[in-house]
This record gives sequence, structure tokens and C-alpha cells, in this order.
Amino acid sequence: MRSICIRRALLASFPFFSTCYTRALKLTVAVGLALLVSAPALAQDAVSTPTIEQRFYGEEGVTLEALSAGAEGRGILLFYRADRGPERPSLAVRLRRLPGDDDALAEVFATPEDADYVAVDIGAARILPGQRPVLDLTALGGWWVRNGKTNYNLEIEVRGDIYAMWGVRLFENPSLGMSDERLAATISVRDPAAEGVPDWDLRRLVPAFSGRGFVRTAYAERKCNTPLEIEPGLSPLWPFIASPETRVHQLLQQTPGRLTPPIIVDWETGEVMTFAEMVSVRGQNCSYSMYSLLPLEEGVLNPDANFETPFAFYDLSGEGQGYPNLIIRTERFTADDPWSTGMDLYDVQQNSRPVPRSVNNIRYSWRNEVGDNQWDYTVQVFGFHPYNFDTPIAGGLASIGAPSYEAFPNFVIDNEWPVVNFVDSRGGRYNSSEGTYDWNAKYIGLGYAFGWEERPHRELFDTIREGLRGEYRFETTRKPELYFSPVDNQLHLLGAEGGLWNLNNGWNLTTTNLGGEHIDSWKLTPLSEEDEEAQSIEVAALEPGHLVDLGGFLLYAQGTTLTVRQAEVTPVFSIRPPTDAASWQNFRATLAPYEGSERDPLEMQSWLDAFPGDTLSAEGIALGKVWARGERVRFELGVTEAFSLGGTLTLPVFQDLAPGSYIITYDRVARTWTKERATLPKLTVILETSPFHTFEPGALELHVRNSGTRDLTAPAALRIGEETVREWDALDVPGEGEQLEVIPWVPFDTTPRKVVLTVGERTFPLGEIAAEPTARVGGLEAVSLSVGESAPSVFVLAALFMLALVGLWWSWWLE
Repeated sequence: MRSICIRRALLASFPFFSTCYTRALKLTVAVGLALLVSAPALAQDAVSTPTIEQRFYGEEGVTLEALSAGAEGRGILLFYRADRGPERPSLAVRLRRLPGDDDALAEVFATPEDADYVAVDIGAARILPGQRPVLDLTALGGWWVRNGKTNYNLEIEVRGDIYAMWGVRLFENPSLGMSDERLAATISVRDPAAEGVPDWDLRRLVPAFSGRGFVRTAYAERKCNTPLEIEPGLSPLWPFIASPETRVHQLLQQTPGRLTPPIIVDWETGEVMTFAEMVSVRGQNCSYSMYSLLPLEEGVLNPDANFETPFAFYDLSGEGQGYPNLIIRTERFTADDPWSTGMDLYDVQQNSRPVPRSVNNIRYSWRNEVGDNQWDYTVQVFGFHPYNFDTPIAGGLASIGAPSYEAFPNFVIDNEWPVVNFVDSRGGRYNSSEGTYDWNAKYIGLGYAFGWEERPHRELFDTIREGLRGEYRFETTRKPELYFSPVDNQLHLLGAEGGLWNLNNGWNLTTTNLGGEHIDSWKLTPLSEEDEEAQSIEVAALEPGHLVDLGGFLLYAQGTTLTVRQAEVTPVFSIRPPTDAASWQNFRATLAPYEGSERDPLEMQSWLDAFPGDTLSAEGIALGKVWARGERVRFELGVTEAFSLGGTLTLPVFQDLAPGSYIITYDRVARTWTKERATLPKLTVILETSPFHTFEPGALELHVRNSGTRDLTAPAALRIGEETVREWDALDVPGEGEQLEVIPWVPFDTTPRKVVLTVGERTFPLGEIAAEPTARVGGLEAVSLSVGESAPSVFVLAALFMLALVGLWWSWWLE
């Protein structure tokens, strides 16, 4: 086959597919060098498009018009370059409807690999022997075009290396054995009402391709009317051949509201490259689709249909012009699905286990306007809800265990999820045909989600794309719900633990939940030294602000100025993400009065000014770390010699502060203030263990107590002998608090070992651990071939095994 590896590498779209990067890299380098030499000539050729003409030759006077309308007869439709003539066609279509046939057949012949054209006998209107079609199209009812409408009730067979669905021709791999004669995929298309618009498109991969992560079932169904322009292609009477301007790898319909012919040809070589989708998944107002790595079985429920099952697009506005304004994309696997191992982004060695429970990783993006391929908000959820549905597809040909088109939005929003992320794209400047990709909920790590790892991958939340604002929640399980805060006049995720807003000017706004359901800390921080260099003079000179809602009081710090204002902050409203037209209209109406009222994060003093109340003003004082412990919010203050107080609010806790560091505590329930001198972290470490036995898992309980008032955050490691059994990038021990760590450990011999904990530069010896031998089983000591002390037992077992073999042989011989 002419297709080469680099062509397939460029088409790679899924993490399941193995690639041929080495060959692609070599070819890319070679092509790149050639381009440097011949760039001018290639640039001129690249814009030239060959002129393709067509001509029909029918048997016994049969015309293309008659065959297209459903008459009986035969003929060949030739497509050829104008500079070559019909005797040397690049593509030939053999059309026929025999007497008594209910259906019409079209066989598409591409230029053979070892030839320059399709060999035809024009006089006899036939294809010469020795050539096989790469596509068979059967028109149910026997006609192709009637009264200006195309028959989209089709059965199609795709042979060879044609790009007809994900996984059929993405990569060069000789082991696939995709010869031009081998059936690769079948496609069923239907237009039940004969409206001249395809209603659904079902594609199935025919070869098993065992062990390869290829999509084996692809389905797309039109769910509402979209203004649609249908291009006739090169032949209005057989409108399935795309014009030469169409990109050869255009599997997806590229222009919303337009249906282009599916058969795409490389007219330089005469090769059929692509059979494009006939029902657009993305380029229309509403569609219901699936991409499953498992094959679809007809006539039964397919409960384990996986991967992107379903993938749904909605027009909640009712005014769409080819674009949806709600997209729901899922990544779904049932328990023990072997294909689920590809979900774990942190499994570098690809050794992860299949998921032990059903999982859903769902992206829910919507636009607050009529759809235009841009997105305002996205909720990303991850959880373990099984599908208990029976949804028919393809006109009842089969059914899948996924939520129906109508049920899917409420399935997402009504269920509780252990991981929810929220992304605000700040006015729809995020352009994508599939919603907002950022802050995928599964990035928290499957190991953490299933309990294989004790800590989440929080690095996801350290960065976000410029201009986006995101929030995360993974410590509680609840429904995705939003609320509107009067502090910043923004929507927030209810129960979010924190978030980040990349201000696109070298600064981040970091948000934190200090306990409860709402964000209550906003802090302006520089992104990095590189970003600082890119800041404007005005922004670089900014003194970052930090605003905290203590509950009854607002605390605002900027430089060495601290303001405390007595004020109550109550969310304006809470609201669910929209799931249908009515809730979308309600969402818009609820948010409309506040549009354009978002507060400027570079002017945080104005945030405070929006809340009148008695105020305490302090100079010569700096706000340090702010954290929460239950209902108590604690923060550290650094007081200088220039300290002074003013304002209308009197708080005794701030009176008479001598220079130094203090820990101030505010109890949100009792509404009381206390203060104490800040003292350095002082650690006491206690190790508790139960008796260990060799080869049996046990656990160590590590109690790290901090009697200082300042929190401790430092890298740490626990070693048993020469083995490091646990490492912490940052061990967090709160001031005047304790951190408990439970650490599993399996000893493999009885050798005593010293236990040592290192925290930062400090070392804490914790004594010795010695395991007892395992209990004897059946009079013999449990053994491990790697332990020398058990060698006698190995010989005993080996002897018994040999005796058993002799006994079996003797019994057989006697028979």
C-alpha cells in the first residue's frame, strides 16, 4: 500500500493507539531537508488543484439519469484528470441494478498500486478483469437520486486501508494485513423518512485486531433539525465523490451546516483515502454518538459499550445554526474492562490494572449564548456510577447500556461525584468543537481514586491556561452545583476546596476554601520569574493583595497595611448547570443582572469597599500564612516598629502588639479572637507498631506532633534499614497539632532494622523493628526460595513432590 507511517502518525487522536514515532521522525527530518531545498516549487504545487471531469458509459443505451433514478441496467462512471482523458480514469464506479433486484449496487475502483489509472473498456462499458473494488455501496430501494433528493439508505463495505473510522487506517503496521481486498469496515446509513438528509450512521470495524486499542463501533445520530446545505460533489447524479479541494484525511464534516460527499480521493495517485462521516457528530446543532473499543452485537443489549459512550451535543437555545451550545463527552469503562488501563495518565510504564469498578469521566461544557463553537463554563466530573439503561440505537438494530440522549444531562448533574472541577472560560473565548478540555477530573489520578495511592496528584491545580479560571473539589462527594459570590461577583463551585485564575498578565489569583461550602480567600500571586519579566510596568509595580472572608469580618492585606471590616458575606444565589432548554433560559436570566459586574483582581481594595461596615486599619503589619482548623481560622502576623492602629472598629486582640510574629485565631462559631506569640515548629515523633511476621503485611503508625504555633511543611522520608518505605514531597504538620501517617510494610526476614524519619534536615531515630518468623503450616515452615534459612523446608517439599510424581507414574504403569 502507498500509505506511509508519517501520514498515520499525523492522524493520531487517541491515547489507546500505539504509534510509529521513530519512522515518522526519520521521514519528517528527511522531508524537512527536502523542503529547505525545494520550498518555492513545492509552495507553488501545493496551491494547485487538478481539474477532475466525469463521464458515464452505459450498456445498451442506459443513461446515468435513468440509473440514478432507479432504472435497471449497468454502466461505469469515470472520474479523470482533464489532462489525461477518460481512457485513463483515476477512479471508476460500476453502477448496476439487475432485473428483479430491489437494491442498486455501486462498486468503487481506485487506481491500483502498481498502475497509473483504472483499466476500463469504454466501448463495452466495463472494468477490465483483475481489479477489485475498494468500496461497495448498496442503495436500498434501488435508486440514488430522485426529485433532487439523495438516497441515504445505504449499506457500505470498506476494503483495505481507507480511513473510514478510528482504528482502521491510522498507523502503518504490516501485522494488520490490510490489503486492498480485505474487508475493513461496514457502514449503515439511514434516512427513514426519505428527506434527503441522513439520520444515523453506524460504523463497525470488521477485523478483530486483538490486543489493539482501536475503536470498533462508531455511531452518530441526528437529534434535531439543523439548517443543512448538501454539496453534490463531482456528480450530482451520484453525489458521493468529494471535490478535489477537500482534504484527503477529512473524516469529520468540517463546516457546520454543510454535508460534503464522503468519498475523498487523492487525485495525484487515484487512491481513495477517506470515507467521511455522513452524519456529523460536531457540525450540527444536536447529535448523539458513541465511539466504543468493543464491537456492537445486534439484537441485544450491549451493557459494556465503553470509551466515548455516549458523546452528546445539544442546542438548548433552539436557535442554533450548526453549532451546539452544550456538549457532554464521557470516558466510560465497566469493572475489569481491559481497555480501561489506558485511562491512567500517571501509569508511565503502562502496567496499571483494569478499573475495579465502573468509572465515568465526563466533561460537561456549555455556552451561555447560541452555540458558536466557544464555551463559557465546564464541569468536569469523575465517579463510579454504573449505567442502568437500555437505549436503542440505529433504528432498533441494537441497544446500549448508556443513558439516552434525553437522560444524559440529568445523569451528570443529578448524581453525586467524588471529583468535580469547574472551569470558567471568562466570556466564551475558548474555541473548541468538543468543549473545554482543561482540568480533566481524572487528572487527580486513578491510583488515588481507587485507593491504590494515598495522595492525589494535586499538581493539576498548580497551573491553568491563560485567561481561564478553575476550581476543584475531591475531598467530598456531592452533586455539581454553582453559587454566585458577591465578593468577586463570579460563579463558583459549591464545596470547592480551592482554585486558580490565570490573569494572562503574569499574575494568578489563588482561591481557597478555609472550611465550609464557599471560597473565602483570594490571593494575588505572581506566576513565575519568567512571567514577572513579561509584566507591564504598571502590573509589575503592583503590591499583591489578599482578601479573606472570616465569617462576620473581612480581612484585607496589602503590603504592610491590614484592614479588618465588620461585614457579612452571603452568596447571592446557587444554581445547577443547565440540563434542558428551560433550565438554560433560567440560568441566563439569573446571571444576566450581574454580567459585566466582575470585580478587577488587580484592584482588590475595591472588593473590600463594596462592603460597608466598621473598620480597623493597621499600618506596619504584614499578613503571612492563613489556614483553617475546623471552625477556627488562623493567620500569622508580622508586626514592625512602625505599627499603628486606627479606624472605627476596636478589636482587643490587635491592641498593644509589640514587634514580632503572632498567631491570631478567629473562631467562626463563637466569633471570638485570640492571639499568641508565633513559635517555631517543634516536633515529637512517636512510632507505634503491632508485631510483624515475615511475608505478612503489617502497618506502622507514625505520630508527628508539632508543639510550636507555626505549621511545619518540609520534605520527609521514613527508612527501615536501607529501605525507604515512604517519602513526602511536603509533610504538613499544623502548629499545635498532630499528623498521623499509617504506612504499610512487609518484612521478608527476621533481621532487626533501625527505623529513621528525616524531616527537612532533622533526623529522628525511632528504634528497631524485628519480624518474627511466620507460623508453621502443616508441620512445615512457610518458605520463600529467596531466604536461606528456609532451605531445609524446600528440600522436604521437593522430596514430597518427587514422591508424588513417582506414585502417579507407578499407577499409570500398573494400568
